[in-house]
Amino acid sequence: MEFLLTFYTVFTAMLQIFTIALCGFLFFRWKLLDKTAISGLSNLIINLFLPAMIFSHLIKKFSFTDPKDWWLYPFLGMIICLIGFIAAKVFLQFDKSIVQKNELASIVSFQNCGYLPLILVMSIFSEKQTSVLFTYIFLFIQGYNLIFWSLGIQFLNSEKKIKFEFKKILNPPFLALIFAGLILCLNLKIYIPKLFLQATDLVGGCTLPVALIVLGAILAACDGGKVYKLNSGLLLKTVILKLVVVPAIVLFIVVFLKLPKYMSILLLIEAAMPAAINLSVVSFKQSESCGYITQAVFLTHVCGIITVPLFVTIMSFFIPL
Repeated sequence: MEFLLTFYTVFTAMLQIFTIALCGFLFFRWKLLDKTAISGLSNLIINLFLPAMIFSHLIKKFSFTDPKDWWLYPFLGMIICLIGFIAAKVFLQFDKSIVQKNELASIVSFQNCGYLPLILVMSIFSEKQTSVLFTYIFLFIQGYNLIFWSLGIQFLNSEKKIKFEFKKILNPPFLALIFAGLILCLNLKIYIPKLFLQATDLVGGCTLPVALIVLGAILAACDGGKVYKLNSGLLLKTVILKLVVVPAIVLFIVVFLKLPKYMSILLLIEAAMPAAINLSVVSFKQSESCGYITQAVFLTHVCGIITVPLFVTIMSFFIPL
């Protein structure tokens, strides 16, 4: 009974998330949103909404002394990517029939690590737990981004010379995190006008719902849902690797090592997330396997409605939520 209750709670949260994303998907299909609008909304999220959310949250909730292990979380963002990469490489040693080796490894390595985990956490945990997990997710994202926008892009385009863009890492969300950290470190928080904090809090509140609408629109813009029949077997293998094998490995690790509660919850949720939307964006411009990557991203998001609640529920037996 407890299993079903936990599953229902998380499943309902996932349905709410994808209901909002479906609005963006349908709006694009109905031509109420176009690629220009998606680009504009994405720029707003990356350059204004998310930085404001990070800055506001850290200024109000973060402390360098509690928790003391905060510095670990950027490295955990890298480790989750590495676990996915190793899982894909081991699988490829046994299945020599797959031609899109780099593409499969990229899909399994990189997940939707920001907006979906934030919204899921907010939907199923208490306000106090959400506050802690939000901080960890913001820190986790920084390590993830470092890997994705450096080694990940190079790997996805291994046969092409891709110029490394340092500005991809020094993005507004990262700068907002650093700026907030400096203010807290120098004890300058008392000098920030209350009006400014209220404004950043209000603007930051726009991040998650708008991000979900953009997520759905991007899936539609990248031909999400189009059937690539020739890759059906490969797509099934990819979905199983990404949504079942990787979270199962991470679940075993956190239980075996008896990691701290919030660290375990974060790692499992991140590992269970569908493939990164940015893979579709990058492959659309630079990869010949755009169809496979896009369809895999789309299917992992759809199947995640079931697999994410399943793994969170299983985790709850070992780590009380």
